[in-house]
Amino acid sequence: MLPEEPLPAHPKPMNLRPLPVPRPQARTGLLLCEDDVRSWELFEDPGLFDGLASIFPTEIYHKHSIQESTISFRKNLLKESAAQSGLSGERIHFIDQKALGKEILQWAKSRHLEHLMIAEPAVGFWSELWPGAKQILQDNGVRVTEFRRPWDTAFYPHARKGFFNLKREIPRVLESFK
Repeated sequence: MLPEEPLPAHPKPMNLRPLPVPRPQARTGLLLCEDDVRSWELFEDPGLFDGLASIFPTEIYHKHSIQESTISFRKNLLKESAAQSGLSGERIHFIDQKALGKEILQWAKSRHLEHLMIAEPAVGFWSELWPGAKQILQDNGVRVTEFRRPWDTAFYPHARKGFFNLKREIPRVLESFK
């Protein structure tokens, strides 16, 4: 059965702003979400971080009727990656956007962190959740740095008109990483 209400129009593609991979400064924590479970690999020495927190939006997955098997798979992937990082990791649980910022802030303060880094949330749940959480952190004196994965920078210009246009470019972009 089709929904009675029309689906919203796709948002216009955004232009990417430059985001280099920065080096941690001061006491720095790394935030992992399920969309980017291995961002710690972008840094020559993940040991530069003073803590790692993994964040999973369980309630939002349930709200969107995502199957338990998918939720379980993605949670386990996040947990395994955090363990493989070699960093002391903790999980942050939250109910909504406001709670997310407060929970991350509480974690950062408990670890005496002055700076948090997260891979740039581009689309999906995180593009909606992250701005409010980021604002709460900044309002409470925690510096936040977003960084971009090199493959996002490489693929993004080709992801403007559906998958098949992107698919044509995959071999060429992958070759550029060799």
